[in-house]
Amino acid sequence: MPSSFSNGRALIIGIAQYAPPTRSLPKIIENDATDIAAILKSPERCGFETDKVRILLSSEATKEAIVDEFDFLAANSDPEETVLIYFSGHGGQVEDGPDKGNYLIPHDYDPQDRKGTALSSEEVSTHLKAVKAKRLVVLFDACHSGGTGDVKSTVSLAGMKSGINPTVYQQLSAGVGRVIIASSRSEEVSWCLSGMSNSLFTHYLIEALKGKCRTCDDGLIRVFDVFEHVSLNVPDKVSAPPISSSQHPIFKAHDMEDNFAIALDCGGTKNAGNGSSVLSNQRFLAENNWREIEAVFYELYPQGPMDEEIWNRAGGNIAFLSLKGSGKAMWHNAIQKIRKGGGGDGVTITSLLSEALEDFPQNQSLQNFIKNGELSN
Repeated sequence: MPSSFSNGRALIIGIAQYAPPTRSLPKIIENDATDIAAILKSPERCGFETDKVRILLSSEATKEAIVDEFDFLAANSDPEETVLIYFSGHGGQVEDGPDKGNYLIPHDYDPQDRKGTALSSEEVSTHLKAVKAKRLVVLFDACHSGGTGDVKSTVSLAGMKSGINPTVYQQLSAGVGRVIIASSRSEEVSWCLSGMSNSLFTHYLIEALKGKCRTCDDGLIRVFDVFEHVSLNVPDKVSAPPISSSQHPIFKAHDMEDNFAIALDCGGTKNAGNGSSVLSNQRFLAENNWREIEAVFYELYPQGPMDEEIWNRAGGNIAFLSLKGSGKAMWHNAIQKIRKGGGGDGVTITSLLSEALEDFPQNQSLQNFIKNGELSN
């Protein structure tokens, strides 16, 4: 087991303080960035090498500095690395006119020179394409405001609508091994809650990186492990009183070849018996079976659960599913729903396997799964 995640590299950006007239954000936005960077560099946590984690905070995060860091990633990353980019700050849209588009807002944004001082989605896309790493994860915690039960930002940004259009995330994820995870849907906002030292999405992201997400017990945290943790916990936190609102993290990927590792889990150790992120032997075997089922369904129905209407035929309702990302990503989300009893309209793993066996009666993997019976969670 490696003592460090030596093929990891990260760029962390957190902007709480903005040059006027842009509205500044709560101080915890800087906490988000510093805490993420600290966990990535911790040998007991994610195991990134210290000199491969770079950070820009507030006044440091000018457009020029951010572009320089993107250029540094392009020049220094190699194809075998895993690159994480984290951005917490303002994001905005211009819906018409010559500046129409979506933007990330650096510290020195000037509404009188929007094109020159904001980072357009086209610019960001160009910089991401220049990064040579085969595995790239971009984490956006944007759309901010703050305070007791406040959203991260609902005010206009001097002529901009707050938030990022979801089509932009899809564009940014173009390419093999490119993943975008964002803190909320386009019609939602991202919350900061009283009593929390980080914004809500980043709080659960940090929990995942600390080893609280479900893993394979092999010393690694994978991209789906992280998304599953934030997507399960964030909505539950804001749906309850006194907030009673909605925030749903989103996942975008065009062509994921595998559920790749993005960090060490608890320093790369299995930590058997600690009762938090590690699975017992029995549960580990079940987890492997579920992952095999995901792989088999992706092989047989590469377009996802809607392929050949397999989900509906098995008693499910496609409307209950998140049909985003690659076929592999959609199958992962669908199988996870079955595991949690939320497949919709009576679909079970047995009914899904039985329908697939009708299509592929000679498939040995399906036959073995049916023979072994319905899997335990």
